[in-house]
Amino acid sequence: DPETHLILDVNESAARMVGQSKSEIVGKLCHQFVCPAECGKCPITDLKQTVNQSERILLKSDGTMLPIIKSVTEETFQGHTCLIESFVSIAQQKNVEEDLKESLSLLEATFEATADGILVTDGMGKIKNFNKQFKELWRLPDSVLATRDDDEALSVALPQLSDPDAFHTRVRELNSQPKEEGDGIIHFRDGRVLEYYSKPQFIGEHIVGRVWSFHDITEKHHTQQKQERLLCQI
Repeated sequence: DPETHLILDVNESAARMVGQSKSEIVGKLCHQFVCPAECGKCPITDLKQTVNQSERILLKSDGTMLPIIKSVTEETFQGHTCLIESFVSIAQQKNVEEDLKESLSLLEATFEATADGILVTDGMGKIKNFNKQFKELWRLPDSVLATRDDDEALSVALPQLSDPDAFHTRVRELNSQPKEEGDGIIHFRDGRVLEYYSKPQFIGEHIVGRVWSFHDITEKHHTQQKQERLLCQI
């Protein structure tokens, strides 16, 4: 009832969602019983809101809140103008969304926590993602990374290498063969040495891009060189 806010009737599906029988629900005030709205602040009659496929909350008998999609229409019922509320539970959808958010949060934290520089491209010349380690290893400015243009990033990165043509050729080879994996070592003009690994990114059976990882092995590389020189002197 839009004037008294008394619940006049309820079907079995709604009763199950509330967690009480029809006889226990009919005659109750809707606010603070099944609706969390305060008295005098009914979204429909007081705040004049339109509720149509809107995300709302249903108060259950055990005190828990059930997320629902709700619609309210004005109809004639038992000779009186009444508000007919229909709603469906979206609790399972909400749980899936929360699980997805948690998984994405964990993935992002792992992505940034790794010591390796990670780059993800779409295979068509665009950068999909990268972590801060990648940016720092390749010393790429924010203005370049902001373009998400793989070729532009390469144009800044390649001059840092001792043999830019060799690495550029390898990049083109792997991009032209989406299913191929590749690895190798690249030397920088400033003496740094990185080990890289590249593999396709799959969603199901479909290749949607390529993932590159770069690991700084400068210290390991120089130690091996020293050992080799010492062995040659023996």
